[in-house]
Amino acid sequence: MKKRTLLPLTLAAAFALAGCSGGGGDEAAKSSSPAEQTASSSSTTTDLKGAAGSQLTALQLAEIADELAGDDKNVIIIDEETIAAQLPLIKKQNKALKTEPERCAPFVENGQDLDLDAINTINVAIPGATATEAIGIQIVSYLDVSKASAEMDKSPALLKTCPEFSITEQGTKAEIKSSGIAAKTNAPRTEAVKMTTTAPTGEFSSVQLSAQKENNLIVVSLVGVKDAKSDVAKAEELTNKVLGLLNK
Repeated sequence: MKKRTLLPLTLAAAFALAGCSGGGGDEAAKSSSPAEQTASSSSTTTDLKGAAGSQLTALQLAEIADELAGDDKNVIIIDEETIAAQLPLIKKQNKALKTEPERCAPFVENGQDLDLDAINTINVAIPGATATEAIGIQIVSYLDVSKASAEMDKSPALLKTCPEFSITEQGTKAEIKSSGIAAKTNAPRTEAVKMTTTAPTGEFSSVQLSAQKENNLIVVSLVGVKDAKSDVAKAEELTNKVLGLLNK
């Protein structure tokens, strides 16, 4: 099994800007009604509310992560124990951030209040050629399928409630714009968002694709994307690969 390690802060910040999913941010999601949440670009073939399914174990998730990592020594796998150890640092980081408008803060803070008793989760991080390029694959397996469905609703809420917001840390301000983007996977439900971040150091884009199959949520984030269409296709390919491993 590949070594588990802490997610580098530069990569964590990039994934935060990409809106990486995982459990926080209920307040902002609630500010948008169910009717409003249908405004995003999504592919839904069935209503998963109340669907029967089983939660994956930590061992099963670790095996999937190792399959995704293969022999690439640059890949970083972050397991649940490591995530739990990192949460205090994430909370400390978030306290130093100023988000405007304030209603968008829960999206930036997403993940800091993970209920690790109700989920099993693992992350696979693939660093890119530069500090602002990376691919992240997160798998969250919920005890309660309705929690997975609620998490999926946050992407439409982000588009409706916070299509534009800014983050300031130590006097440095970054402007973020988000928009829905078409995507389709083998999962019953798929959502995709493109985000463009403008900061003093330059501009970079990211794509986040979320897919739900029963109790399992898959989030693929590509940071520092060059071409949205090809990067969405890459995210779809990776998501379908994970879905195939779920079925093993």
